[in-house]
Amino acid sequence: MFSASAAYFFIGSSNQLAAAETSNTAQTTILFDTSRIVELLKQLLSIRNATRATVTIPFATTSSSTPSKTVSVATTTPVKKPAAAAGTSAPLPASAPAPAATSAQSPTQTALGLALPNLRSALVNIICLPNNVGPLRGISGSGIIIDPRGIILTVAHVAQYELLAEARPDLMTCYVRTGSPAVNEYKAAPIYVSSNWISLNSKTISSASPTGTGENDFALLAITGSNTSASLPSTFSFVPLANVISTVGDPVVIGSYGAEFLTTARIEADLFPTLVYDTVQDRFTFGTNTVDLISLGGGAAAQQGSSGGGIANQNGQLVGLITTSSSGSDINTRDLHAITTSYLQRAFKLESGSDLTSYITSTNSTALVAAYASKATQLANTLLSANNLK
Repeated sequence: MFSASAAYFFIGSSNQLAAAETSNTAQTTILFDTSRIVELLKQLLSIRNATRATVTIPFATTSSSTPSKTVSVATTTPVKKPAAAAGTSAPLPASAPAPAATSAQSPTQTALGLALPNLRSALVNIICLPNNVGPLRGISGSGIIIDPRGIILTVAHVAQYELLAEARPDLMTCYVRTGSPAVNEYKAAPIYVSSNWISLNSKTISSASPTGTGENDFALLAITGSNTSASLPSTFSFVPLANVISTVGDPVVIGSYGAEFLTTARIEADLFPTLVYDTVQDRFTFGTNTVDLISLGGGAAAQQGSSGGGIANQNGQLVGLITTSSSGSDINTRDLHAITTSYLQRAFKLESGSDLTSYITSTNSTALVAAYASKATQLANTLLSANNLK
């Protein structure tokens, strides 16, 4: 992260944050407002001490096994600006120097700056902790609210713990957390977890290093209650699903709760969101001619805990859901992957027979939880049996 291709950090006010621009689109820009200077220092310290940290909560990230069939796309080569000639100097001003010129923002940079705060406000951390000493481990992952009534899109390898917590509250408790740092804010319950993913990956809970492609790795949760004295808001900040297909070079904003370099205590008390500007690096398919998976390269978001995080385009729409990352000690050399929302919608309809948007808007959250309760119990029992949990 802090090598020759290190990310740039922008520190400014909340208003400046929305207007921040990336000087080199080939590099990742991480944005922090002035209220989070302490957060930045803590994260730098955490990475420095990563080799000494002992993490007992595994994170919601699986190692990737990229689909072998790629979707052909046009690529462009970035052009580097020529450097100034060595040994030259500017002439001395005849009078007081003029104010330094500032480069105008491009429409894309402005749009991404506006999309970032909304992605941040719709981002959640999902943490599940075992209630007793035993074979079950805790998990920390991410999610994105995609509907104003509090519907959370996340990955199945996070939501499987929510299934267990709902069916066996004696074994595990899950919380939905928000903010900087993340604090317990809401209770949630599953309203859909991919049955295909559970049937093929039912033993990942017991695996120390699970792997996967991201195929069918999606789930939906509904916020059902508050973990504080405050009542639930009438509407939630959300990021709508995109109806466009990403192309290589598209600028995006990535949001997640990465936690790879934190101890258990820090995850529970001192976890901050990671927000990154980047571009789509490559596209892949699980079939033959569809764009199902996008590659986002390495950087701060390519760490454990980011699974379930969101990828938003310059229109403020969700174009991807983080599922897997390649392994490696240097996060800059990893490759972060996200399933596309177009794939998500196709896979959901193929598996459930229903349109995803119609499914989550057909009735209220309470009714969705109740209607799915029987299926949730069935899937939870599959997990309990496959992992010899009693």
